[in-house]
Amino acid sequence: MIRIDAFPIDAPCCIKLTAVIGPWVTPDYEVEDHIPGFATGASLLVQSDYDHPSIASSMGWSPCDCGETDGTVDCPHRTASEMITEASQYLDHRDGTFFTDVDLEEIVRTGGVY
Repeated sequence: MIRIDAFPIDAPCCIKLTAVIGPWVTPDYEVEDHIPGFATGASLLVQSDYDHPSIASSMGWSPCDCGETDGTVDCPHRTASEMITEASQYLDHRDGTFFTDVDLEEIVRTGGVY
Protein backbone atom coordinates (compact mmCIF):
# COMPACT_ATOMS: atom_id res chain seq x y z
CA MET A 1 0.00 0.00 0.00
CA ILE A 2 1.29 3.47 -0.86
CA ARG A 3 0.42 6.70 0.98
CA ILE A 4 0.70 9.97 -0.88
CA ASP A 5 1.97 13.07 0.90
CA ALA A 6 1.41 16.05 -1.38
CA PHE A 7 2.80 18.59 1.10
CA PRO A 8 5.68 16.92 2.97
CA ILE A 9 7.08 19.08 5.77
CA ASP A 10 10.61 17.85 5.08
CA ALA A 11 10.44 18.51 1.32
CA PRO A 12 8.19 21.42 0.35
CA CYS A 13 7.13 21.57 -3.29
CA CYS A 14 7.57 17.81 -3.67
CA ILE A 15 5.35 14.76 -3.61
CA LYS A 16 6.31 11.89 -1.32
CA LEU A 17 5.14 8.31 -1.78
CA THR A 18 5.59 6.12 1.29
CA ALA A 19 5.37 2.34 1.35
CA VAL A 20 3.19 1.18 4.24
CA ILE A 21 1.91 -2.19 5.36
CA GLY A 22 -1.75 -2.84 4.61
CA PRO A 23 -4.12 -4.84 6.82
CA TRP A 24 -4.38 -7.53 4.15
CA VAL A 25 -0.76 -8.70 4.23
CA THR A 26 0.98 -11.23 6.42
CA PRO A 27 3.25 -10.10 9.27
CA ASP A 28 6.38 -11.17 7.39
CA TYR A 29 5.51 -9.06 4.32
CA GLU A 30 8.23 -6.60 3.34
CA VAL A 31 7.96 -4.18 0.47
CA GLU A 32 11.58 -4.97 -0.40
CA ASP A 33 10.56 -8.55 -1.22
CA HIS A 34 8.49 -7.12 -4.08
CA ILE A 35 10.44 -3.96 -4.95
CA PRO A 36 14.16 -4.45 -4.37
CA GLY A 37 15.74 -1.53 -2.55
CA PHE A 38 12.43 -0.10 -1.36
CA ALA A 39 11.76 -1.25 2.19
CA THR A 40 8.59 -0.83 4.23
CA GLY A 41 8.40 2.74 5.48
CA ALA A 42 10.75 4.02 2.80
CA SER A 43 9.74 7.06 0.82
CA LEU A 44 10.07 7.97 -2.81
CA LEU A 45 10.51 11.71 -3.22
CA VAL A 46 9.19 13.15 -6.49
CA GLN A 47 10.83 16.50 -7.08
CA SER A 48 9.89 17.24 -10.68
CA ASP A 49 6.35 18.10 -11.72
CA TYR A 50 7.23 16.43 -15.05
CA ASP A 51 6.89 13.11 -13.16
CA HIS A 52 3.41 13.90 -11.85
CA PRO A 53 1.48 12.61 -14.89
CA SER A 54 2.97 9.11 -14.64
CA ILE A 55 2.26 8.91 -10.92
CA ALA A 56 -1.25 10.37 -11.25
CA SER A 57 -1.98 7.96 -14.11
CA SER A 58 -1.07 5.01 -11.90
CA MET A 59 -3.63 6.35 -9.39
CA GLY A 60 -6.54 6.73 -11.81
CA TRP A 61 -5.99 10.06 -13.57
CA SER A 62 -6.08 10.21 -17.37
CA PRO A 63 -4.21 12.92 -19.30
CA CYS A 64 -6.54 13.01 -22.33
CA ASP A 65 -9.36 10.88 -23.66
CA CYS A 66 -7.55 10.57 -27.01
CA GLY A 67 -4.94 8.22 -25.50
CA GLU A 68 -2.17 9.75 -27.64
CA THR A 69 -0.13 11.16 -24.76
CA ASP A 70 1.21 10.24 -21.36
CA GLY A 71 0.62 13.79 -20.18
CA THR A 72 4.17 15.01 -20.72
CA VAL A 73 3.85 15.87 -24.42
CA ASP A 74 1.22 17.83 -26.31
CA CYS A 75 -1.61 15.98 -28.00
CA PRO A 76 -4.07 17.39 -30.55
CA HIS A 77 -6.43 18.39 -27.72
CA ARG A 78 -4.26 19.62 -24.85
CA THR A 79 -0.84 21.02 -24.07
CA ALA A 80 1.65 19.20 -21.88
CA SER A 81 1.62 22.16 -19.52
CA GLU A 82 -2.14 21.82 -18.99
CA MET A 83 -1.87 18.10 -18.31
CA ILE A 84 1.11 18.40 -15.94
CA THR A 85 -0.75 21.10 -13.98
CA GLU A 86 -3.88 18.94 -13.85
CA ALA A 87 -1.88 15.88 -12.73
CA SER A 88 -0.26 17.95 -9.97
CA GLN A 89 -3.67 19.15 -8.78
CA TYR A 90 -4.98 15.57 -8.89
CA LEU A 91 -2.17 14.47 -6.57
CA ASP A 92 -2.54 17.52 -4.30
CA HIS A 93 -6.23 16.72 -3.78
CA ARG A 94 -5.33 13.18 -2.70
CA ASP A 95 -2.92 14.22 0.04
CA GLY A 96 -2.94 11.57 2.78
CA THR A 97 -4.77 9.03 0.62
CA PHE A 98 -3.75 5.36 0.69
CA PHE A 99 -3.58 3.51 -2.61
CA THR A 100 -3.63 -0.28 -2.59
CA ASP A 101 -3.48 -0.97 -6.31
CA VAL A 102 -0.59 1.30 -7.23
CA ASP A 103 2.34 -0.45 -8.87
CA LEU A 104 5.27 1.38 -7.27
CA GLU A 105 7.74 -0.72 -9.22
CA GLU A 106 6.11 0.49 -12.44
CA ILE A 107 6.31 4.12 -11.26
CA VAL A 108 9.99 3.74 -10.50
CA ARG A 109 10.70 1.93 -13.77
CA THR A 110 8.75 4.18 -16.15
CA GLY A 111 8.41 7.45 -14.28
CA GLY A 112 12.07 8.19 -13.91
CA VAL A 113 11.60 9.29 -10.31
CA TYR A 114 13.94 6.91 -8.48
